[in-house]
Amino acid sequence: MTNHNCKPKILEWDTNHFGVKIASFAPLNESDVIEGVKWARDNAIQLLMGRCDTSDIKVINSMEKANFLLMETLVCYKFDFLNRSVPEAKKNIPIRSILPKDIKAIGEISKTAFKDFIDHFHRDPKLNQEKCDALYEQWAINSYKDKNLAERIIIADDRGKVLGFQMTKRVNEEVAEGGLAAIDLKSQGRGIYTSLLINAMQWCKEKGFKKMEVKTQIPNYKVQRIWQRHGFEINSSLHTLHLWL
Repeated sequence: MTNHNCKPKILEWDTNHFGVKIASFAPLNESDVIEGVKWARDNAIQLLMGRCDTSDIKVINSMEKANFLLMETLVCYKFDFLNRSVPEAKKNIPIRSILPKDIKAIGEISKTAFKDFIDHFHRDPKLNQEKCDALYEQWAINSYKDKNLAERIIIADDRGKVLGFQMTKRVNEEVAEGGLAAIDLKSQGRGIYTSLLINAMQWCKEKGFKKMEVKTQIPNYKVQRIWQRHGFEINSSLHTLHLWL
């Protein structure tokens, strides 16, 4: 392909989970789109997912021309540790590192918290919606052992009951990412997510990262307001599109 980094890659876990052969790519130009679709057809891909910057209208139009459909738009925020101070956290709920006994709990919290969520999986009517819910449950469970998904998982613990969690991982030497996070539905509104977020920010600063990045879907306004109140600034945005073959 024109850019080797843009070559579609088969997503083995997603394929096994949904029972549909799925691949993804990040095209940078029209040629990438054309060659990516051809590769997908040649390799019997059933669902090709593409992601591109929202400012790249030429790539967006090329994908639309190839019959891709928009499924979500992500907004990306960054916190700059060199120019901002990490806020103080409220001592309302004890926060600790995850233990093996917590794995089931974070899976269950994820499944309920992300039920009918606004991500590109749930937004695709051709994907089984129950499997979309279960995807987050398995993602949380897998993250305990897979450092590519999370280097650090912290838990909000109220007298032995897991109320929520926050994952963090290294992107590169300078940037860390706040990954999957969720709060038990009955415990929302108590500032638990904010406490977990600030704890993750403190860890990133202590580890010497210059920036922490987080991202979510545009309609997830509530979490974006929390990020903005705590010093995160919008940095970029991405479209996710699907093509069924």
